[in-house]
Amino acid sequence: MAEFRQVPGGRETPQGELRPDVVEDEVPRSPVAEEPGGDGSNNSEAKLSPREEEELDPRIQEELEHLNQASEEINQVELQLDEARTTYRRILQESARKLNMQGSHLGSCIEKARPYYEARRLAKEAQQETQKAALRYERAVSMHNAAREMVFVAEQGVMADKNRLDPTWQEMLNHATCKVNEAEEERLRGEREHQRVTRLCQQAEARVQALQVKALCLTF
Repeated sequence: MAEFRQVPGGRETPQGELRPDVVEDEVPRSPVAEEPGGDGSNNSEAKLSPREEEELDPRIQEELEHLNQASEEINQVELQLDEARTTYRRILQESARKLNMQGSHLGSCIEKARPYYEARRLAKEAQQETQKAALRYERAVSMHNAAREMVFVAEQGVMADKNRLDPTWQEMLNHATCKVNEAEEERLRGEREHQRVTRLCQQAEARVQALQVKALCLTF
């Protein structure tokens, strides 16, 4: 008769029967892909960082040299600017001093001659305004003539077929008529402006001549 032994765990095992040992479950490991060429640390050491690549890039070194050269040129130009300003202030002070000396030497002659030269300045400005007004008037006359030519062409197109009214020619005639009216207004405006500045120019020139005659009379 077989004898039973009490085995820890609550189960009786007959005497002489071997109980298999409990084997712990092994966790399967995923295969690790190894990079060719051995250890990965050697590969990271051989590869340069982006900062090192930038420091070694000859184009950056060339641009830095250009930047340094440009900075030197800017400094030189600033020095020249300071020298030019100093020279300008010195010349301005000398000119003011000479003018004051001339004013003290000439006395009241400057005040007597001032109206004449002021009249000459105004006459010159009036003459320039007259020339500008003349150009505007000529431009307005040219636009008016061109608009009248457009009206003539449009009228010929409308009258070509009396039995049928072409809307295209009618629209062209209306547009040309508006252009004629606008050009006519511009021409009249330019004519009035030219007459006004011409009168001012004549008055300024007459004043210059009167002051010139007065100066000659005082001289003799």
